[in-house]
Amino acid sequence: MTSRNVTDLIGSAKSMPGVESAELYSDTAAQVCRRSLELLFQGALTSVNKHKEQTILDIGCGTGEATNCLMQYLPFTKSVTAIDRSIEFIDYAREVNASPRITYECLNAEKDWPKEWREKFTMVYSNYVFHWIKDHNLLLRQINRAMKVNSDLLVQFFHSAQPANNEMMAAKRAAEDCGIVNEMQAAILAVKKMVPIWKDASSYSRLISSLGFVVKTCRVENRQYRCKSKFERAGMTVTVSPFMNHVPQDKKMLFATKYVSYLADPFIIYHKAVVVHAMKIRSID
Repeated sequence: MTSRNVTDLIGSAKSMPGVESAELYSDTAAQVCRRSLELLFQGALTSVNKHKEQTILDIGCGTGEATNCLMQYLPFTKSVTAIDRSIEFIDYAREVNASPRITYECLNAEKDWPKEWREKFTMVYSNYVFHWIKDHNLLLRQINRAMKVNSDLLVQFFHSAQPANNEMMAAKRAAEDCGIVNEMQAAILAVKKMVPIWKDASSYSRLISSLGFVVKTCRVENRQYRCKSKFERAGMTVTVSPFMNHVPQDKKMLFATKYVSYLADPFIIYHKAVVVHAMKIRSID
């Protein structure tokens, strides 16, 4: 990651088109995604089916940093199809994180998937994306259609969109400083409705099992990540926080820097993650 200061966020505000700034995401949030990938694979590699020529689908690849890391854990991978709904992220991934074995495609996972994907993949993987998905039943059905029998599904995502109390207070104070109290109240209401909150792992495990999978692991883990700098923390706020969708464009960078300054420990991110490892045992349609 480039050596930059949190104040650079304000200086670069005019040059960034919006919340989905690929370069900023690559410098900040993508680095944390890479570290979270290590945790997922450390626990799953011993029980993953070792296909001689893995064909992998990466759902929500972002700017491609974590996608490239996949090959470190699965060196015999034949090909990776990496999708993201942001064309800016996909263009950046194609330029900066290109690989002969990776095909980056702009595709919304909640829409219809290409027919030629039917029973194509020996692994489907997703790293901190499913919490954005409204209909998990539909998504898992599409995943089932795209996977070969005896193939692995590896997923982790936020257990809830609800921020911790200290994060909520920091957001409210930052909103007051930026004169966007009404916008923040709307953001808090929207975040509460944004994703399903799985009260326990068993409810999600039952859903997966009903859709042609046998569940090897489905648990909720307490996670803690240490950001390397305040810039990385603020950059994550700008690029991935659902609050930012309600912050006016000309206030995004100021809000992010204020928010980080009010956090009790701006370097630590606490959250709960749903961690899933399942194997397809039958096609459902």
